[in-house]
Amino acid sequence: MDKFVFLFLTTVLAFSTVLSSELTDLQDDLDSLPHVRVRRTITDKDLGGFIKICKQNPVDLAFVIDASSSIWRRNFTIGLKFVQSMVRMYDISPDMVRIAVTTFGAGVYQRASFSFSRFDTQEDVSDFIGSIYYYAGSRTDTGDAIEHMRKKQMVEARKKVPHIAIVLTDGNSQRKYHTRDMAKRARESNITMIAIGVGYYVKDEELMNIAGNKTRVFRVDNYEQLETIKEGLTYQTCYKKPKPTTPAPNAEPCGVKRPSDIMFVMDQVALGQNGVGWATQFMSHTVDQEEMAKGMKMGLLSGVCPFDSGFPLRKFSAAVSLKETLHEFGSPKRLSQLVAQLPASEDYRKGARKVGVIFLGGKMDTKALLDEVEEAAASKVKLFFANTGVVSQDLLDQLSLKGTVLEGHGSRQQAVELTSSLCPSDD
Repeated sequence: MDKFVFLFLTTVLAFSTVLSSELTDLQDDLDSLPHVRVRRTITDKDLGGFIKICKQNPVDLAFVIDASSSIWRRNFTIGLKFVQSMVRMYDISPDMVRIAVTTFGAGVYQRASFSFSRFDTQEDVSDFIGSIYYYAGSRTDTGDAIEHMRKKQMVEARKKVPHIAIVLTDGNSQRKYHTRDMAKRARESNITMIAIGVGYYVKDEELMNIAGNKTRVFRVDNYEQLETIKEGLTYQTCYKKPKPTTPAPNAEPCGVKRPSDIMFVMDQVALGQNGVGWATQFMSHTVDQEEMAKGMKMGLLSGVCPFDSGFPLRKFSAAVSLKETLHEFGSPKRLSQLVAQLPASEDYRKGARKVGVIFLGGKMDTKALLDEVEEAAASKVKLFFANTGVVSQDLLDQLSLKGTVLEGHGSRQQAVELTSSLCPSDD
């Protein structure tokens, strides 16, 4: 479907909804970011086929800091000073390096955490880190902290810059499998995970579960030794580029390499005017993504004929028949009936991925929906679920077993997450 025709149809579908300013697309013009400012004390490294370049390019860097009781206040303060010393190595500004911090122990300490948009200067970032309170938590909920970093902070991260998280801990989390799973999800979201273990109590398994690769694991005997790993750690936040003698490959657009046929699915009656407006903006943001320019086709399932077309005056002579038909207009099974059409669509191209994006919200028959989702997944349809309103966590958990639940806070963030999943940066 032509991009402009698609946008027109989805706009009409929104019942002329006036979209709120908080959902306005604030697309960053990252091409204009400066690339020449340098703040470094280490030299470039030759890594064979690549040269590690340690210039100040834009990066969104999150620190995840353990504040559990095993650390003791003195060591916690040393750890904060280490983080401050790392921050001073970067050019902190909205268009260069941005910093976020999550502090955890018995859960996440919100008052001792901040996201990328909070501070714009190196001084402000360093001052806040230096003032972080030591909570001496009774637990080590590392998994919760990583999940908070991914869901609450990295949603603010810029699309075209590296996303890096550094976890500083001296112990093992009580729920090691939760930590492993949350770190894996973070890495799958294109977040480079780095683990720093202090002391002998934290196990190698814990650090590997976080980092996913031994090259991103750092160990020191005590907090005083943190400064000894700063240079090596700084290299992890640099970027690699091919040697000048290595010709750069000609990158094909994502849609050329991996074409996708994307069907959006929504029940307009259940979503209501606000929900349809939200879904329309999601689709518009998706179409606007650069990766969608070539090789991607999009369609929309939004009606269960013949009910959506209404009925003429002479259609029914009995009240019972009329009431039975009217009941279909508000049926919670409508969404599941739409999902049932996904595998059978005749419009899919040969060799293209079959993708279904299902908008959740309003009144739904969850059992019928789960049954049809099961069928669609079995038919090799790659499923995504966009939450337009209040949907129970239990339903989201069940749907996540058959597809990807988009977790951004707004239509634009969820659209970006969809695009990133279909076109990963390392594809």
